[in-house]
Amino acid sequence: TQHASFCAFAPFDDPEIAITVLLPGGGEGSTFAVPIADAVLAAYFGREPMEPEEDDDSEENDELDDPDFDDESSPEQDEEPDSDEPT
Repeated sequence: TQHASFCAFAPFDDPEIAITVLLPGGGEGSTFAVPIADAVLAAYFGREPMEPEEDDDSEENDELDDPDFDDESSPEQDEEPDSDEPT
């Protein structure tokens, strides 16, 4: 599972705000986390958020829009037994 993340601070020359956006299972950071960070920064600085760019590979993250997508379907990893326990 991909996790989207993005960190930023602004303004560059004299930072007064820092932001981290973490979206567990959120796909690509540039697709999902960046627009959220932009909306927060826009509100902070009193400007309009940037318009999202059209993505040619929008099918890549279809599972995020699919209500039937089961994130729990990934294979479980077996835990290794403790070395102190007899096998």
